[in-house]
Amino acid sequence: MAEVDTLRDKLLYPTIPVGFLDDVFQAAYARDLDVEAILAANGLSLAVLKEPGLRVSVDKYAEVLRQLGNQTQDAFLGFFSKPVPLKAYNVFCYSLVGCRTLEELIQQANDFYALFTDEFYWQYRQEKSEIIIQVHITPVLDVDYRFIVHSLQLMCIRLFAWILGETVELNSVDFTFSKNATDENLTYLLGDHINYDCDENLIRINSRFGKARLSCTRDQIEPVLHNSRRLFLVTHNRHPVSQQVRRLLLANKYEEWLGGDEVAEQLGITPNLLWRKLKKEGNSFLDIRDDIKRDWALVLLEDPANTVEMVADQLRYSDVSAFRKAFKKWTGLQPVQYRALLG
Repeated sequence: MAEVDTLRDKLLYPTIPVGFLDDVFQAAYARDLDVEAILAANGLSLAVLKEPGLRVSVDKYAEVLRQLGNQTQDAFLGFFSKPVPLKAYNVFCYSLVGCRTLEELIQQANDFYALFTDEFYWQYRQEKSEIIIQVHITPVLDVDYRFIVHSLQLMCIRLFAWILGETVELNSVDFTFSKNATDENLTYLLGDHINYDCDENLIRINSRFGKARLSCTRDQIEPVLHNSRRLFLVTHNRHPVSQQVRRLLLANKYEEWLGGDEVAEQLGITPNLLWRKLKKEGNSFLDIRDDIKRDWALVLLEDPANTVEMVADQLRYSDVSAFRKAFKKWTGLQPVQYRALLG
């Protein structure tokens, strides 16, 4: 039962494009750190990072970040001139106690991290209908800073939403960097209204959030620290129906793949209403089911004891060729090619 629960937990949230790890390692490459050792410890390789169709679980992604942080002894993984202590984020969160508004939260963030570096800060400004939060970064390495940019954007907006106790929908997000093959995950985290190749790194939200009053206490901070992985790596409140569908499909994955009508019945709604709700979240029933099959296949193929035929049967494909075709569509590779990259 414990093994079943572990697999369910691995599949509960969509996997992350492996290219996101390449973004994480940008400073490590420039500083000649032992990236290969960290990858090998997690069943990965440099060759895997160059395959845009491959993906890693949220748990594995978080573990790689943890190990890189331990190697660099830097919360920002070597992207800035001086390391920021690994525990700085915990102390920062507690320093938010007493903040009453989003503007105060951002000012506190600037005051706190200025103790360690002057190479980034957030700027808050309010216009007539929008609040704009801009991330300013002074690069010290000739590498891509997209990982740091979107991490700093997520940090403030997710902490604010957590303390406020309300989902904060973003009107739009502007990035100075260009779009690449892995940025579907940014859409998952930040929403559909993302603009690339812009002059500034900005988040825009409704002006009403400037008037929202916070009541930040230590009791509110404790769960933030225990759930930091979910805070930065997964989206929970933005896609509630999609997440419900994923949970129901996972609960029945060893018996049969539920159909859309069956899932709608279990949710107590009509199939047509389920379709509309998923469409509003930018999703579809078949896409969710395919995502689970893809993520489950990646997990199963990591175990050399599972043959490709066994994986196809576990996922209930009618024949192994149908599974190979699906896997090629998901990752750009055949299952045997994926296994070869894992070593």
